[in-house]
Amino acid sequence: MTHTLADFQDGFVQAMRGEDGPLRAIASQPGFAVYRNTWMKACINTIEANFPAVACLVGHEWMRSAAAAFALEHMPMDGRLTNYGEAFPDFLATSVATTELACLGEVARLDWLFLACGNAADASTLHAGQLAAFSTSGLASTYLRPHPTARWHASPLPARTIWEASRSGRAVTGDLAWMPEATLMLRIDGQVRVHAIGQRSCALLDACHAGLALGAALDLAMSAGDATRMDADLLHLVAIGAFADASPSLTKDTP
Repeated sequence: MTHTLADFQDGFVQAMRGEDGPLRAIASQPGFAVYRNTWMKACINTIEANFPAVACLVGHEWMRSAAAAFALEHMPMDGRLTNYGEAFPDFLATSVATTELACLGEVARLDWLFLACGNAADASTLHAGQLAAFSTSGLASTYLRPHPTARWHASPLPARTIWEASRSGRAVTGDLAWMPEATLMLRIDGQVRVHAIGQRSCALLDACHAGLALGAALDLAMSAGDATRMDADLLHLVAIGAFADASPSLTKDTP
């Protein structure tokens, strides 16, 4: 029987989980148990480090238990564990969706976006003066691209307020208004900046990221809120550096 690399990888995952499989003989060796325990500890430590706001909310023991359960279902695909845990927000959202900790998935998502923002490639930013030279029709056919460090999320919960308090070690006050919040993160001069934005701005960033020309992106974003403020939202996003400077390709016909 021919065994492929994929077969070996599947068997290795089964062995790491302690399941019966083609590598059970290897998995039964004492040395493999040491390796499995070391691997599990590294995964747990990484999840705890990558999601500090979640850890603050639930405490050390709960966090490590959740991280262990996650690691058993989601093997690292990269030896560099600093980028491990992308699926952890969805894992938490599914695990605690019907409990008093239902906000954890949303808070974890912001932890992950903060990490991703900090690790993203850099680029120069688009400035408002670069758009001022366009006519109205020319501006509508312009393609804007979100800055490569930009990470944004529209939450149905006050996730940013909870996340910011938890990340700084502060308690979430009982008078918290349970309102939707949208968040944009950008890395400026090596520092991740967190901005409160509106649902329209999130929709505009989504549309630009999807490759729509600015006119079509604005039309789509208008459906998310008051259209009379859309120009102000665009100018605000440009002012804080939400778009990358791609001057040679701003007026191309296709994204």
